[in-house]
Amino acid sequence: MLGQVTHLHDGIFHRLFVDPLGLKPHDDLVLLGPEDDLLHAFEAEGLQPDVVTLEFSRYGLEFRRANGEALRKRLQDTIRGMGLETGNGYPPLLEALFSYLDLPYEFTTLSEYGCKTGTPLYLVDADVFSRLKLREVERMLERKNIEAFVDGGQDPGPGVSSERVLAGLYFRDGVRAFAYTEEMGARDRFMKDRISLLMRYHGPGRFLHVCGWRHLADPRQIYAPLNPTKVFIHDRTVCI
Repeated sequence: MLGQVTHLHDGIFHRLFVDPLGLKPHDDLVLLGPEDDLLHAFEAEGLQPDVVTLEFSRYGLEFRRANGEALRKRLQDTIRGMGLETGNGYPPLLEALFSYLDLPYEFTTLSEYGCKTGTPLYLVDADVFSRLKLREVERMLERKNIEAFVDGGQDPGPGVSSERVLAGLYFRDGVRAFAYTEEMGARDRFMKDRISLLMRYHGPGRFLHVCGWRHLADPRQIYAPLNPTKVFIHDRTVCI
């Protein structure tokens, strides 16, 4: 099963692109690891995809659609009961928890782009890993764990600033200061197989796979048979 095209709504958009990356028509697969504005990557970097795939699972999408609002309210009530709510918003660690419950920015942006341009969007990550992680949400939102996040300064997920530092070390200096886990390898194999099926189904064209920047390292050469062009946009600096 290839999966289904996923969009938020319909719309019309007139595409105006330049091509500073110099991508050629034969660049059939582009792996994009964004750490900046996705729309900038699409419009200013001239990617012009015919098909877009995203490192996000159908299960993760449906879980957040079904439970996100209720879980967000529960988190807000807990924070309010702890006296942590201020007029200036929430501390960064709590903002990270809220973001985890929301639909990812990448999905909403790519979905809107697809609706405006008619570009199909496929979610190609494995449901099993999303299911394993999201079953921990109830425990994560318990008051004692929220208190541990706040009091102990524990980060429930990778911080944006630390990720930027690690990405810069890898792409600018060639220093890989992060682990490529067995889970990442399994997910990359799954996504590569899904992308391969979609490429055969859709035929010739440019496929854009949007994923976390760590997947661009691909130390096991999982994506190598597809001969991808790897693009990482970091602080508006393009690394290929």
